[in-house]
Amino acid sequence: METAGGSDGTRVEFRLYSFGTEEQADAAMKGLGAEKRKSSAEYGEPSKPVTVATVADETDAFADDSSADVVMRIGTVVAHVNANDTEPAGLEHVSNVQVERVRTVAAGRNPGY
Repeated sequence: METAGGSDGTRVEFRLYSFGTEEQADAAMKGLGAEKRKSSAEYGEPSKPVTVATVADETDAFADDSSADVVMRIGTVVAHVNANDTEPAGLEHVSNVQVERVRTVAAGRNPGY
């Protein structure tokens, strides 16, 4: 899912991956983070760690000059948020919205809009 912000050109992409076990999700989370960092370095914009406070079970966040990635594990689900806004407050908000939606669905409820 991709969503565009206002006239400022903000763009956010969300990806969710579901696994059979938390161990599988953990391995996928670590692999996805490593893949994104490698890709960033290959484009000449090495990413740097970003501190983002989320309510996920595990979080890995990093940014380069033009975008930021937050990879999170919520139980057996891996959520990946990519945004062209690299400000921690904005990343925290969109990341925590995804975590809460995953938890709502896992509890058998409709997350609504």
